[in-house]
Amino acid sequence: MNLQEFLKRAIAQEEREGKGSRFRYLHIQERALRKAQRYSRLVAEELGGVECMGYLLADREGDLPVVTDVILAPDQEVDYDSVEVSGASVIQAGEEARRRGKRVVGWWHSHPRFRPFHSREDDDNLERVLTEIAGSNCFTIESEDVILEGEIQSELEGDTLVLKGDAALLKLAVEPGAAIGMSRLKVSRVELKVREFISYAYSLVVTAESDETHAEILIKRWGGHPSREETEQYEIKLNIIYEDEEELLEEIRAKVKPVKRWGWWYRRWEDEDDGPRDQRY
Repeated sequence: MNLQEFLKRAIAQEEREGKGSRFRYLHIQERALRKAQRYSRLVAEELGGVECMGYLLADREGDLPVVTDVILAPDQEVDYDSVEVSGASVIQAGEEARRRGKRVVGWWHSHPRFRPFHSREDDDNLERVLTEIAGSNCFTIESEDVILEGEIQSELEGDTLVLKGDAALLKLAVEPGAAIGMSRLKVSRVELKVREFISYAYSLVVTAESDETHAEILIKRWGGHPSREETEQYEIKLNIIYEDEEELLEEIRAKVKPVKRWGWWYRRWEDEDDGPRDQRY
């Protein structure tokens, strides 16, 4: 299964479980987004329209990260169309995140005087960020397949043990001399367990000119059988989480009721079939 197929299955699975996919959205609290935008505007005003950058922080626990805060990268060198940070700056940012009880899940930067988008340099920076956080921002998936089952024949070909089933053949190379007697091995089932690792990093671009944003994700998958490494990067949407969302949901449930429809006709749930209709707006 290639990376694209894996992503499709992961998205479908998370949607069935009602989680919302980590691969389609950048989940971010409103105050974190506004903080990044405010950084962008203040830096542009104070330093004459230059860019700035920082990191996206999420709680340490949880498979589906929500960006709850952003930090400004220390000791960054900025210009009108670029930002540079040193290795020491990256380490300092990581230490700041840990002091706050957070982990880095990506980076953000500003376009002070033009619309947000991803340039080739931004792609390179996102790849560097992924390399830096891959150890802490990753998860493992395991799969198990039955390779052989039922009537299995075993025979020795030199220092190779061959297991034959109806639809598959498995060859096991062993150390010279170690295979003696293995041809008499009785095997009824052969299973293959595979472990794969997925790491990912988000990128958020904001602008000092408006509330427009641009977000992307870079995903790297390695391991599995046969062992391989794949990467994929694409644009994703923002899922902005408001602090008072639960209060809003309670108000919605109290005030807004669904409509029951039959073809072109509809009525409220509590309406009687022959009763008066509510005012429509």
